Amino acid sequence: MRRPGLMIAALVLVAACAAEDPVAQTAAPAPTATQTTAPTPATTEAAAPDEADHEEDHEDEEAHEDEHGEEANHEEAEDHDDDDAAADGRMIQVTMTEFAFEPSTIEISAGEPVTFMIENAGLIEHEFRLSNAHRIEEHIAAGHADHGEEGEGHHDAGGDVIVLVAAGESEHLTFVFPEDVTLYTHVACLLPGHYEAGMVSDLTTTG
Repeated sequence: MRRPGLMIAALVLVAACAAEDPVAQTAAPAPTATQTTAPTPATTEAAAPDEADHEEDHEDEEAHEDEHGEEANHEEAEDHDDDDAAADGRMIQVTMTEFAFEPSTIEISAGEPVTFMIENAGLIEHEFRLSNAHRIEEHIAAGHADHGEEGEGHHDAGGDVIVLVAAGESEHLTFVFPEDVTLYTHVACLLPGHYEAGMVSDLTTTG
């Protein structure tokens, strides 16, 4: 009967030692430290995208403002060019060759200021003359008597407006067409033989 008594005494001794052992009491809280320190890096990583987004939004706003400013300046420049064109009247490009005018028909309006941009693409000198059929016939009948006196925008005695243009050169002429549309009905080159070769263009009036 002594053996069961010894076993019970041993168990009581082991339980008492476990209750008094300080290691068993302090070992359990250790995992708590890892739970409180883990979230710290996440806080700094989340802040970086917010700053980047703010900088990108700021750059987008500046780009939008620059683009808007350039568009406004471009529109103002176009409006300015349109105002200048309206003040100077309409421009018409005329090209001279042997022996023709291009375009062959030019449409103008009574009282309209027109600037003719005249290019001589031919190999010899040509004349840009605003005239009408009656004065052209008189000039040819007189044997081209008034040639040699023309200058840029020269008006002859009959009222023709004349510009001589050397080969390969360009000139311009601004002219306001009168209300009497019969005074100017043709553009012609009346250098000897040029009109006879077909160098004439019609002026048609509207309005």
